[in-house]
Amino acid sequence: MRRILGALLGLAAAAALAGCSGPAAPWGGSGGAPEPAPTPSAAASFDRSLAGWSYPDDNGVDRVASVPAPPAEWWDPGLIVSDANFFDADSMTAEEIQAFLDAQVPYCETWHARSERESDSGWPYRCLKDLVWTVPALDEVGDDGSRYCEPIEGRDRATSAEVISIVATACGISPRVLLVTLEKEQGLVTDRWPWEVQYAAATGYACYDSAPCVDAYAGFVGQVYHAARTYQLYVQRPELFNYQPYAANEILYAPGCGAGTVLIRNAATAALYDYTPYQPSADVLAGAHGDCQAYGNYNFWRLWFFWFGDPVAADPAQARVWPGTAAQPR
Repeated sequence: MRRILGALLGLAAAAALAGCSGPAAPWGGSGGAPEPAPTPSAAASFDRSLAGWSYPDDNGVDRVASVPAPPAEWWDPGLIVSDANFFDADSMTAEEIQAFLDAQVPYCETWHARSERESDSGWPYRCLKDLVWTVPALDEVGDDGSRYCEPIEGRDRATSAEVISIVATACGISPRVLLVTLEKEQGLVTDRWPWEVQYAAATGYACYDSAPCVDAYAGFVGQVYHAARTYQLYVQRPELFNYQPYAANEILYAPGCGAGTVLIRNAATAALYDYTPYQPSADVLAGAHGDCQAYGNYNFWRLWFFWFGDPVAADPAQARVWPGTAAQPR
């Protein structure tokens, strides 16, 4: 087992760039928005940047980092995933989500040797597929009276799969979106010995490039809920945020690394850029390494392709098929 940090293998770079970006700030700052983005706290107690990625090297289960990416010419920065796929809350049942998680991690390395990193929470390591959570009653209402998600009743015990299913249904977001987000941000879907810090920042919500994550939003259930709710906020109130659907937008390649014009072709793609405001550079698409690279949205597309098939195909019969893809659209 190797714990991969930083920019290694492209996917790991998402942990350094995509997750820390956090939700985009609304236009006009906090004064003009019904729900201003959280302000990072200097007292935040966990460091998102130390979370690692792990991939098994001995059980024969393919991981997206171990297979070639689909051809670069298939990547369209203006259409990362179709609206139909993004908002299909019925795409997986809780039972199907659980089976999917079980398939990604056939066994959990509960007693894996500890690393030397301070943020390594140590034994016992608990994998996403095995955990049970307390779900509080959730019914957040914005300053303008909008909910963006239906109310969620509290539950004493819910598996990770059930949490994902409950939130997906309440917020009208595909469970596949949440699974891919959990993986691109913290590698939690495939990690066999995850650390507590990864669950604290599970979806990268309220985590920023230049500051620690905000303590108030730490924890798996809250992270999943706020990610899904924020995706809907971006879609329902696009005028408050940086990236507009059906329009040309200037999108950075990485912090401080220049930008390129992208014609965003649907609401789902605009929401992804509001959540992770970078596009892959030509070097990223070519598989080259360098300083000005961000992988977050590229990895969202790549993960979806690998796990669920063509993310933009309206008709499965017309879906593009790449040899490394583990599954095709149903």
